[in-house]
Amino acid sequence: ALPEEAVLGVDSDHTFFPGWEKEVEECLSRHELCFEANLKPTGTFSELHWLSKELPVDTPNKSFWSHAWVNTGLFAMRCSKDARWFWQEVLRLMRNGFFYYGAANDQTAANQALVNHGWNINWGVLNPYSVNQLSAWTLRK
Repeated sequence: ALPEEAVLGVDSDHTFFPGWEKEVEECLSRHELCFEANLKPTGTFSELHWLSKELPVDTPNKSFWSHAWVNTGLFAMRCSKDARWFWQEVLRLMRNGFFYYGAANDQTAANQALVNHGWNINWGVLNPYSVNQLSAWTLRK
């Protein structure tokens, strides 16, 4: 990819609704990396009773991690030094996981990298009420 080129990474279980492009473009106008934010009860029965949480549009702080986590199944990034460093760190963490525990995944490694080093890179989250997976629990309500 070319420097500063925008890249969108998406798992096949995501559904896009009108307006998603605007959310991605707005996030990338402020950050080098933008991730889907999942609130902790997403996909569980308790999601039906979870009160709305305001997530910061700037780089999330420690309070973000008490309510949510990032989902690498939907991310946008600009090809930059921050993005390169981040994915190299995810790879390093995954290699350590395979070596020491025999298993690893990008989801856990990405969250760990952001918790440990997120202050060092320019990242943010996509608005979870505009860009998110549909949950079976939500669809039943």
